[in-house]
Amino acid sequence: RERRWQALLGLEDALAVPAEAAPLKAVINDIMELAHTLNDDNALAEAYLRQAQFGTRTGDITISQAACQAGLEAARRCGNEQLEAKLLSHAANVELTTGDKTACLRDIKEALRRARSLGNEAILAYVLYRAAVCYSEMGDVVVADSLQLEQIELDHRLGNRIMELFGLGNMASGYLGLGLYKQARAALKQAIQIA
Repeated sequence: RERRWQALLGLEDALAVPAEAAPLKAVINDIMELAHTLNDDNALAEAYLRQAQFGTRTGDITISQAACQAGLEAARRCGNEQLEAKLLSHAANVELTTGDKTACLRDIKEALRRARSLGNEAILAYVLYRAAVCYSEMGDVVVADSLQLEQIELDHRLGNRIMELFGLGNMASGYLGLGLYKQARAALKQAIQIA
């Protein structure tokens, strides 16, 4: 079962970029089924996180909301603070999409606090990316830019080029929205060099 679990997680990661909805949904359903079979809250929390991400990718916010809630419950039951931080950051993005800025700020601040306390740079980079998106969407460009730069530096150090590119893309988009074309061009130029 453990090998099947790892294989399914790897397959989901491969299908997620670019998002191939039908095969990705089938793999996530398999992940959910196996997580329930394992009766392991760590596996359930991970499975619900992936289901929440799938809902966001496909525009199904209802799935994302329910999966975040169920995932947070599972992560709290087993005391997995890493998954809780990731799920809180994802929940904040979902709350922003639904227009609940108060809940978004509450959850993203808590996710950042937890991620910083864990000492795990990969978890922190994950949360920083989502926090930068939240602050950018709420119009707080200064905070968003600071968080995005920190995320980009962490992902660069970790060798996570895909997320480094996503971060640079977000920065460029934010700069374009503010009419800061020189900064947008610099971020895009850096992204092209990495790609």
